[in-house]
Amino acid sequence: MMMGFGLIGILLLFGFFYFLMERNAPNFSSRYRHDGNLPTGEHEQSALDILKQRYARGEITREEYQNIKQDLG
Repeated sequence: MMMGFGLIGILLLFGFFYFLMERNAPNFSSRYRHDGNLPTGEHEQSALDILKQRYARGEITREEYQNIKQDLG
């Protein structure tokens, strides 16, 4: 069925797929750390940290802050 395709054709096919993968996802191989977890970036913020920042910026009222904080647990 793949007569004449041979080893060179298979290598070219794999190379083509590798090219497409790298082009569509340039950081494909570095998306995961060696331990298999997703990278955390510079600093992973907790929901409480984000809530505190929103309150400090005046985006939410004290009542909203307290209600959300209570919901977070």
